[in-house]
Amino acid sequence: MESYKSEKQTINAPVGAIYYSLTHLSTLIERLGDKMADLPENVRSQLQQVTITDEGIAINSPMGAVQLVPDKENCVENSRVAYVAAQSPVKFSLQVDLRPVDENVTEAEAQLNVDLPFFLRGMVERPLRDGAAKMGQVLAGLPYTPSERRVDGSDIV
Repeated sequence: MESYKSEKQTINAPVGAIYYSLTHLSTLIERLGDKMADLPENVRSQLQQVTITDEGIAINSPMGAVQLVPDKENCVENSRVAYVAAQSPVKFSLQVDLRPVDENVTEAEAQLNVDLPFFLRGMVERPLRDGAAKMGQVLAGLPYTPSERRVDGSDIV
């Protein structure tokens, strides 16, 4: 199995909010809906290659479309979020490692794990490295916390 990691990204959000959003995708979908225009251009552009649903994440990759679903067995609360390919031409997983820097800042690193046949490595290795880097950038640009609260104290997403 080959592994491709993003650079570590600093995210201005508590580790718990990031973990919750990445393991409860409906929350992330709601927050993205209203804030898409506020995201950095590179994140908006990269999100065009990704479809997020309540059930998982679909990514357009050099190997074709990859449907990732939460891998609850390999998730560690407030530390690691894991997804595994439900539909992919090869065995594929995504792991997001989270490390709190302080109460409102988190360091995140994305890792793509792919079981590649030897003859495919040369063709897809560079795009997979680029994909891991882009995944890290997307993680850093997503809205993990609500920007406002209602009078009753509930979040406005």
